[in-house]
Amino acid sequence: MDIEIDKRTSNFKDRALEGFKKLLKSLKSSASSIKQEFPKERQLRELKKLVAEMPEVKAYLVKYVGPLTEDSFRSKRNKTLKTLSQCLLGEISNSTAMSTIEDLAIKCCRDLSLYKKQKKYLQTIPKELRAYLPDTLIIDVDSNNRIKYVGEAFANKTYTVAEKALSQKKLLNEYSDIGERLKSSLSSKEECEKISSLISLVILETGIRPGRHGNTVEIDGEQVETFGATTLKREHITFKSDGTAVLRFIGKKGAVNKAVVQDPQTVKHLKEYADRFKTHDSDYLFVFEDGSEYQYRQLKAFFNKSFPEVKITDLRKLRATEEVYEYIREERDDLMRKIKSYVDLEAEEAEQKVIQDIAKLFEDAHNKAQIALSHESSKTTKQSYINPDVILHFLSTSNLKGDLRECILKGNTTLRFDPMMFIRESQKVSFQRHPSSRLGLNRALEILELI
Repeated sequence: MDIEIDKRTSNFKDRALEGFKKLLKSLKSSASSIKQEFPKERQLRELKKLVAEMPEVKAYLVKYVGPLTEDSFRSKRNKTLKTLSQCLLGEISNSTAMSTIEDLAIKCCRDLSLYKKQKKYLQTIPKELRAYLPDTLIIDVDSNNRIKYVGEAFANKTYTVAEKALSQKKLLNEYSDIGERLKSSLSSKEECEKISSLISLVILETGIRPGRHGNTVEIDGEQVETFGATTLKREHITFKSDGTAVLRFIGKKGAVNKAVVQDPQTVKHLKEYADRFKTHDSDYLFVFEDGSEYQYRQLKAFFNKSFPEVKITDLRKLRATEEVYEYIREERDDLMRKIKSYVDLEAEEAEQKVIQDIAKLFEDAHNKAQIALSHESSKTTKQSYINPDVILHFLSTSNLKGDLRECILKGNTTLRFDPMMFIRESQKVSFQRHPSSRLGLNRALEILELI
């Protein structure tokens, strides 16, 4: 296996190979018995069944492949048993078997390490619900089971879940200040600052990508230009009679992006740039007085200078998290109405139905966020864009009270999930739909002024 591995993994691999060699030696007589007792077409199946029940094989699987109780390790256990049996029967050579086990050992070292770190989390949250959290999520809790750290293993080394969560907390803490400063800069005499602020407000509200000049994607064999907030054209904006601006354009990977800008001040300034569109030769909306086109590097420089602790992409991540939070909060009463009907079912059946209903709620919420951010796959949204705190808080409390800011900054979340708690809470719900808690810029500023 031609990859670079660390010393710990290398040592684990060597021990796994040595242990596999011992199994080959100790199980030769078992293979001989199978050959004598069964026809060739049944030998592999029968030997696999036989060795799978042997104590030394079970011990090897637990130590070097994965716990016998965990389904996530099943395919690797089956592959190990098959390789062991094939080698014992002479169907594959020793070198082929050892090569297969070497590759498996490297993967299993990582998976076992992750399993040990995730054990409490895996025991607490059902797999149907873990499907809507990052695959390598790591959670540390205090003595009262309160979550004190959310991170990930073997994932993005440059911008981890923990770093994203911390950045989002900073962004929420500074949300009112960022919004006020951006809106104030719309009247700046410095043209670059004004355009940068307007583009930032559009990203903050809609979550669309910044975009770069020259980005293209191949569609039906042709290179097609893609767009974002910095590279909008006049044709991408429609101003509606209700005072909103609808953005529609081809974005990353050729997906059609659609977003709505509702903030009156942002819409007003977008219209100003749209109205002066015919006064210059460029096809782009954001152009300086001298005719030069606004560039992504200028937005990045503006953001680094004005908000050094917040990344531009954090605005998109906040939008995705907000979409999930808002959807769960709005649909919570409908969920509880369904759950209320399970009160007379047997406990096991009721619990499974609760889990299935919550999983469906999470799926719909993730799909909504995926559409809002124009991602091709909800996996991208799940892995990199949605703050796990929202999901974990809902699972531990059966509710999302207040706004997103309160949930993220003051949630004080416990690592727990009890389907019966949802059933008990469903009996108390009056089924009045929550008013919107969306962090629209104006609303957020009003809320934060009262805190």
